[in-house]
Amino acid sequence: MSEDTEEKKKLASFVKSVHKDLRKKFKTGEKDIHDIWKEHCKNTDNLRDYSEAMQKLATVHWGDQQSERIQWCRNTVVEYFSGGGQKKCIEKDCKRLQRQTTVAEFPPDRSDILKAQSTTCRLDISEHLHIAPSVPEKPLVLDVGSCYNPFKEVSEFEVIGIDLYPATEHSTST
Repeated sequence: MSEDTEEKKKLASFVKSVHKDLRKKFKTGEKDIHDIWKEHCKNTDNLRDYSEAMQKLATVHWGDQQSERIQWCRNTVVEYFSGGGQKKCIEKDCKRLQRQTTVAEFPPDRSDILKAQSTTCRLDISEHLHIAPSVPEKPLVLDVGSCYNPFKEVSEFEVIGIDLYPATEHSTST
């Protein structure tokens, strides 16, 4: 196995182990989730190692795959703000709400209530779409968990990258 592949496996294994450890601590129930998170955030050595591992994986080992991820995210944000994506999301939420409210919840002779709710949901969508604020020329995007702010070069929007332990000065510590 090449040295490059070996390093990639080692970095990925470390990142996965951090996630696994957090899940394990949560599942055992020995500590409250807030205490687990506080403990995790106080371990600056581990946060630094995690941040450095993620940056190296993304910038050195993922190569084109990382570029594709950034491009996909960029396209998704642009679609949301200027390609009708926001409307699609609201419509999808409305359909989800309609599915959650089944006819079985109503007496057999009261299916008219469900029909009324369905109509109200469609009306609510159009009301929200008309009062939605206009999209700024460069929408502000918050990139959470951004150890090295990979979106800093995207010109269509302003990006604030935040992380518990940023790997570069282009990200902000939380």
